[in-house]
Amino acid sequence: MVSKPPLPDDYELPAGVNGWSHDPESGINAHVWTAADGSAFVGVFCSLGYVRLAIGDARVVGIGRTVTVEERPATIERLNHEDATAGDRAATAAMCDRALGWMRHHAPDGWSHPNVTEAVFIPPAGYDLELYELAERAQTIYYRRRDAPERSSLFGGDAGSADEYDYLYLHVWNGSGAATVERAPWTRSDASERAVLLDLPDECGLEVALKQTREWAREQHGIEAEGMVPGQSGLDAFGGER
Repeated sequence: MVSKPPLPDDYELPAGVNGWSHDPESGINAHVWTAADGSAFVGVFCSLGYVRLAIGDARVVGIGRTVTVEERPATIERLNHEDATAGDRAATAAMCDRALGWMRHHAPDGWSHPNVTEAVFIPPAGYDLELYELAERAQTIYYRRRDAPERSSLFGGDAGSADEYDYLYLHVWNGSGAATVERAPWTRSDASERAVLLDLPDECGLEVALKQTREWAREQHGIEAEGMVPGQSGLDAFGGER
């Protein structure tokens, strides 16, 4: 059940601000404004007595997908709208005012998540991006082979044969840059279900892991290494313009 932070009865959230559109039907437990292309959102969240303003990248999942702009500790006593005090509602309204001010000075195309690597969204040849997760200390990416069935151990999907490795799994520790590229039978696979695909340099980081994964995929599809990822001509192995 979605729960939005309590607001004063006479407080109206504007429908749009500088390219951000209010989304009253959002399934996020916050008052949310989204970019027109759905790639980013601004939210006023409230939990455990804290009310905070955060900006998020909607293309990724995980606890790290939002960046807190401002937080006020221990300001909310009751989240239930029927029991919320005037102080609770005023605290939420004040943070919504902060959100509106932030959006007036930051259009959607002027913000990007500091920890999101844009090259991830350019899949290796023959694959589609299945999942991009930002955890507190690591990043996890799954690419699914094009036309392969969707399978997920987390949601009880059909695993098929144990030899079917239709997914590419990339994992990078944020601090050290230690990276892994493996083949997997499904998303959210266990380590025992995956097989090492590439031998990467120590602490190479995500971009090098992506580059080598793309090179492997090109070889598998007989594509020349001159950046010819299908639909991405003119892009180098890191996803940047030549």
